[in-house]
Amino acid sequence: MNILIIGASGMMGQAVEAHCLKHAEVKQVHSVLRRSKAHSHPKLTVHLRDDFYNWQNMHDTLVHIDQVIFCLGAYTGSLTDEKFKAVTVHMPVQLGEQLLKSNPNAGFILLSGQGADTKETSKVSFAKYKGMAENQLVALGLGHFHSVRPSYIYPDTPRNEPNTAYRIYRIIYPLIKCLGANFSVSSSHLAAVMVYLALHSDSRTILENKDIVGLHIND
Repeated sequence: MNILIIGASGMMGQAVEAHCLKHAEVKQVHSVLRRSKAHSHPKLTVHLRDDFYNWQNMHDTLVHIDQVIFCLGAYTGSLTDEKFKAVTVHMPVQLGEQLLKSNPNAGFILLSGQGADTKETSKVSFAKYKGMAENQLVALGLGHFHSVRPSYIYPDTPRNEPNTAYRIYRIIYPLIKCLGANFSVSSSHLAAVMVYLALHSDSRTILENKDIVGLHIND
């Protein structure tokens, strides 16, 4: 299995990459980044690029890719609405379009989010655009498509939290976890589930937080 990871410098992208590199069933990992990283690995190929919209020049790589795991995203309020839509919808869909041309049997796994609205009527940009991305990727007819919709993702590895809300969530995570399977998931388990879906697929196109937590696999 050859896997391409988009957004491998972010929290979830790093977790997915680490899980792929140690997984015996993953032959090669291709990580797309804007900046080079310090570590290397025999199974890892890094692709540095600034353009995350035009993927034609990745054709020679994409023909050998079995699964794309798309983890790139932006926090609500960090970008203008136009740029937020571009990152959330246009980036993954345009990659999906190129993947379909290069290798129509390949699969695509999207890191979406709880509340994604496939009716595209939500007044919340995050929900509306995540639902829009899901709809457009499903419509492409890729070999396999899965969208994972986590709620709060608890970072197993300490990090600089992006805003005050996430700093509070991290502190009260034990309480959030007690609320049940609808409300949170650890980054390591979510990464393991995304890699599991890449390797084994699943009958479900959309996996909500409770579905993600309910998949009992070796993290």
